[in-house]
Amino acid sequence: VLSGCVTTVDKIQDIQQRAMMSMRKPGEKMVAPPEDASRRYSCSTYMKDKLVIEEIDVIPDRINAGDEINQRIRYGLCPNPPSGTMNGKIVRTVLFNGETQFEDITYYAFKPGTWTIDAFIQVPRDVDEGMYDVEVVVTYGSKTVRSVESFLVKKK
Repeated sequence: VLSGCVTTVDKIQDIQQRAMMSMRKPGEKMVAPPEDASRRYSCSTYMKDKLVIEEIDVIPDRINAGDEINQRIRYGLCPNPPSGTMNGKIVRTVLFNGETQFEDITYYAFKPGTWTIDAFIQVPRDVDEGMYDVEVVVTYGSKTVRSVESFLVKKK
């Protein structure tokens, strides 16, 4: 009985994650204007750039070989001056058993406000089954934020 409950919960989670993924589009999207980010992060008390990485995630956490995953970064930026940007770099690396399978490097100009950046990564049909990691490294100014999320690849 317990096994059936876990399977049902997994299926519901898969449906939720795929629905969420279907609403996302590749690229960047403003979530909140600069004024909101400034209030949220109390930027008026700082006299320099302030960038906050709010979220780094990967969905779904289970896929079939040949499907794709969505990797999202959500950030807020209060630049000084208020119309400025902050240059940085985003490196996404997919690993299997510690070995790099795919790597993407994007030089990025972070913009004022709160934004999401969505990337979709196609997993080839001929990959091995198992747990894969997506390592995301965001570098800006003198700071680096690193996150690792895992997903399972199954053969159909």
